[in-house]
Amino acid sequence: MKKLIVASLLAGAGTLSSVALAQGYIGVGAGQSDFKVDCAGTSSCDTKDTGYKVFGGWMFTPNFGAEVAYFDLGKAKASGSGDPLLGTFNISGKADGFALYGVALAPFNNFNVFGKLGVSSIKAKVDVSSSLQGSASDSNTSTEFAWGLGAGYEFTKNLGARLEFERFRAKFVDEKQDIDLISLSVLYRF
Repeated sequence: MKKLIVASLLAGAGTLSSVALAQGYIGVGAGQSDFKVDCAGTSSCDTKDTGYKVFGGWMFTPNFGAEVAYFDLGKAKASGSGDPLLGTFNISGKADGFALYGVALAPFNNFNVFGKLGVSSIKAKVDVSSSLQGSASDSNTSTEFAWGLGAGYEFTKNLGARLEFERFRAKFVDEKQDIDLISLSVLYRF
């Protein structure tokens, strides 16, 4: 009977220690976004911009958790002239939204690597101005899979930084386009 009680107490202590390791975090990051759009037929095209995000999460165990984020992926811009339907034109597209991820993390002393898989809801807007057709805009909100990979470093128990790559998919007019974000973030664990 004593052995059963001792085994139960040890199992309970193991459960409590994993709950004690559970940790929440918040963070902010910025970096470069890259809209994967076709620039054929334009005289100038800039698919890269500054993107930023704010995020928070909870690690349920040292290796698995969940994260939610708001992100602004910036703008892509293109212009051209001589198009038979548009004449001289300017096009811009921008995207922002929310993501919910499951996070898997592998710690190595103060370093870690992680992967994220989830869904994002992105509002994408396109504005077109043309010398022959005037101006028009269109916006769509779509929900798609999103994922990311990264590496982090913990300066202290509460303060860390991470470098990561994330891929989102947004619907511009009737086409779905990938948008990548490479960002550097600081985070605070509580």
